Amino acid sequence: MVRKGVVFRSADPTKLTDEGVAVMQKLGITHVYDFRSKMEFGKTPGTEPKEWEGAQRHYVPVFPGVDLSPEALAVRMRRFRDYTDGPEVG
Repeated sequence: MVRKGVVFRSADPTKLTDEGVAVMQKLGITHVYDFRSKMEFGKTPGTEPKEWEGAQRHYVPVFPGVDLSPEALAVRMRRFRDYTDGPEVG
């Protein structure tokens, strides 16, 4: 049962299937808030925001100028790891 005012969260809206869209429509979900930056979608096929009839997409990036895609975060973490390991002693 869905109550008015309940928020549904999705980790990766690009993986929403047509079957998933039908479920969202049945649940009465009419607004989708996309917090990703423009750098996080559109650079590879299939990462564009999913849209469907009856729902309105609101683009509200949390960090508009920062690439927080999984690939970019992996690079950041690798750099952090390399930095915190310190210089090689030899």
